[in-house]
Amino acid sequence: MNIVDQLRQLLARKRDTFRLEGEGIPLPIPDPSVETIRVELERLRSSGPSHLALITEGGSYLQAAGNAKRMTVEGHFVADEHTTHVVLGRQGVPGPTRTIESTAGSIQVTAPEVWTAAEAAQLLGTVVTRGSLPANVSRRDISEEIQST
Repeated sequence: MNIVDQLRQLLARKRDTFRLEGEGIPLPIPDPSVETIRVELERLRSSGPSHLALITEGGSYLQAAGNAKRMTVEGHFVADEHTTHVVLGRQGVPGPTRTIESTAGSIQVTAPEVWTAAEAAQLLGTVVTRGSLPANVSRRDISEEIQST
């Protein structure tokens, strides 16, 4: 099964299977609204709180890390045989890499993989309301990089 099929399969679940967790969120927020996601993303700061995750019951998640002006959105997808880790971005010319810092660590991303809080809120909101990632979102597989660290 290729990565796109895995993403569709793992995220194509009922809306009520998501919860929002992260730094500064004292208890998981079940079935978060798009507005709740937006508010939580806008309070992210590089020095903390600087990451949050939209998690499915199966353990797959989308994580936003960085600060409200510059963040990365990553997908961590758990399947029976293996786990896939991707950086999400928009279509476009990659350009030079940039470092996104958070209390969860740092990651090298390209220009189309840098999101603002408003952009990330729209992306995560789409996942919550539709159960899948938009077709125009790129997925750069970093599974091998994650496994070697």
